[in-house]
Amino acid sequence: MRIAVLVVSLLALAWCLPLDARIAWGWDETMHAAGPAWRMTCALASLDASGFADALLDCERYPFAFPLALALEQLAFGISEHGARVFCTLLWCATILAVFALARRASGSESAGWLALVAAATSPLALSFAGTVLLEVPAALATSCALWAWIRRRELSLERTCRRRDLLAGAAVSLAFFTKFNYGLLLVAGLGLY
Repeated sequence: MRIAVLVVSLLALAWCLPLDARIAWGWDETMHAAGPAWRMTCALASLDASGFADALLDCERYPFAFPLALALEQLAFGISEHGARVFCTLLWCATILAVFALARRASGSESAGWLALVAAATSPLALSFAGTVLLEVPAALATSCALWAWIRRRELSLERTCRRRDLLAGAAVSLAFFTKFNYGLLLVAGLGLY
């Protein structure tokens, strides 16, 4: 796992350093991620609980998990388009690690983990989404983590009941749903068959 973390860290540098700070926001990026995140960040900075709740609850068509995470990143590092794009690229890097851990856990093979890592790191579609402030990358991360938690829960349930693992798997699946509704529903449907 340490080598995988090192490889992904090098990829993060290679992908984050050349990010163009002049890329303009797209409609979906502005309306469904950056806008709500900006409102939450401003409300948190001014300790306006009502404004924060309004911004959170106004995420009606798109879920609130990613705008909330982006708001926390912007609260810590400042509001900037470039910072948001770097944050999303780093989320993609975390997704690659999660895919590595998931494949390794599901197959019981280190080589399967590496194969999954290479496939994720070289996916052209995923790389094109990584530098955007859209829901796809955070949803991929949340889904990968939920699948890992579910597999871990299933392994332990064969040995004994583990309430903590059940709660963790449930929370991870819920987070995936509140990151991107339709992906979350597909995940829940898939897990229901498993």
